[in-house]
Amino acid sequence: MICPRCADEKIEVMATSPVKGVWTVYQCQHCSLHLARYRAAAPHQPRTLSGKRSA
Repeated sequence: MICPRCADEKIEVMATSPVKGVWTVYQCQHCSLHLARYRAAAPHQPRTLSGKRSA
C-alpha cells in the first residue's frame, strides 16, 4: 500500500475493525507530522477547506 497523499510506502496499521475485515486505519510515516490517516473500506467523502462535506 502507498500513501494517497505523498505516495510513500511507509504505511503502518493503526487500528482494525472489531468485526474482522470491515475496515483498517493506516498512518503514513512520512505524513505523520500532519496526522495523515486513512481508513480503508470507508466511502470517499470529500471535504471542503472549511471541513464540511461537499455535496
